[in-house]
Amino acid sequence: MSIHLHMRAVAESEIRDDHTWLAAFMYEAWENHPAEYAAGIAESIDKVFSSVNDLYAAAEALDPEAGEVSLLPI
Repeated sequence: MSIHLHMRAVAESEIRDDHTWLAAFMYEAWENHPAEYAAGIAESIDKVFSSVNDLYAAAEALDPEAGEVSLLPI
């Protein structure tokens, strides 16, 4: 499982309280992402939960009584 968070800059005056507008706006953002990312008006964050799970599962397998400890990043 993973999520993809896509952020796109827009002037507050251009925002509409309309689902159809929002869907079209985000579709355009998705289609134009490489150009918008290069222009500095869009950003994306990918979170791949299987990688996070692997990290935590490896730490859980450590034996604290044997002196095995792990400090997990946040």
